[in-house]
Amino acid sequence: YNEVNIKNKELFNVMINKDLFTDRLFELKLESSTKKINKLTELEKYDEVLNTYDEIIERYNQNIEVLKNTYQGNEVKIKNKELFNVMINKADILIKLDEDNQLRSLYNEMLGLDKFSPVLYQKIAEYYEKKGQMQQAHKNYESALKLDPTNDYLIEKIEEFYLKGLCWKACK
Repeated sequence: YNEVNIKNKELFNVMINKDLFTDRLFELKLESSTKKINKLTELEKYDEVLNTYDEIIERYNQNIEVLKNTYQGNEVKIKNKELFNVMINKADILIKLDEDNQLRSLYNEMLGLDKFSPVLYQKIAEYYEKKGQMQQAHKNYESALKLDPTNDYLIEKIEEFYLKGLCWKACK
């Protein structure tokens, strides 16, 4: 019985050390990719920027899957938040390039990660506003404001819609 416990503890320690090594390797690759994205953005090589974001997102998804399989729930939450921020940055590039289909797909994926993010609804609203789809923009600003009712920017945007007569159900 003691031998089995000792072997289990040894195996557990090996797994923890492997996870720490894997996590450190992940962080180093992420740091390298971030530097690459910054350089490529300066050079306006946006296709390569998007490819690098895709690689980072794939690494995050793999890392998150490992964490889930090893029952590390808190780490999964942290990595999901980090992944969400990477996706926000990718969305900014897609907006710049007018990649509507990819952007919608990314926003849907992000809603799957965090449907209670006021930042996401704000980004979606800004996208629709840029496209001239004011009713959709207003709806998403309202959603963002419900999630973050003290956000001055969101309050100002809703007021702006009201003053311009661009309100729908929520303003009436």
